[in-house]
Amino acid sequence: MSFFAELWLPILLASVLCFILSSLAWTVLPHHDKDYKAVPDHDALAAKLSELGLQPGVYMFPMADTKQAMRTPEFQQVYAKGPWGTLTLWPAKASMGRNLVLTFIYFLIVSLLIGYVGYQALGIDVRFARVFQITGTIGVLAYCASSLLGAIWFAVPLRNVLSNLIDGLAYGLATGCVFGLLWPASSTIITGG
Repeated sequence: MSFFAELWLPILLASVLCFILSSLAWTVLPHHDKDYKAVPDHDALAAKLSELGLQPGVYMFPMADTKQAMRTPEFQQVYAKGPWGTLTLWPAKASMGRNLVLTFIYFLIVSLLIGYVGYQALGIDVRFARVFQITGTIGVLAYCASSLLGAIWFAVPLRNVLSNLIDGLAYGLATGCVFGLLWPASSTIITGG
């Protein structure tokens, strides 16, 4: 854990900065404003979901209980007819505070791992540009790539994917800057490579 003794401050500050950027992206900046659409008849949908008594979770429709059931002509007919998709139901009282804490922990863990990989790859006494290059690249990879498989498989609209990639790029570059500026001994060798 010697890397942590050297990098605790950039790990913490990168986490805080990403948390702030995330908050701004979702509350102030406009690029997420149209990520979600309203259903045409909310009251009818809410009534039907209440009637079904579904518990919080992620549901897929149509969905067969087994792989064998998926191969039946009846299921294939239902599948061909559509619609099909996923539905996520939240708990009745979603906790904003809990979600904010978990978001910060997420940024902290990612920053910790970026610091670890950067420290193992670079050592100390490395110039800003090289630290930024490596930790920024790892950050962009971590924050941008994490949602792409879900987007591919679960029909996330391109607009949503792009707005999340913008966020990931900002988080990764901000992380690279923080690590570059606060890397051990980097304050004496800011320029050059």
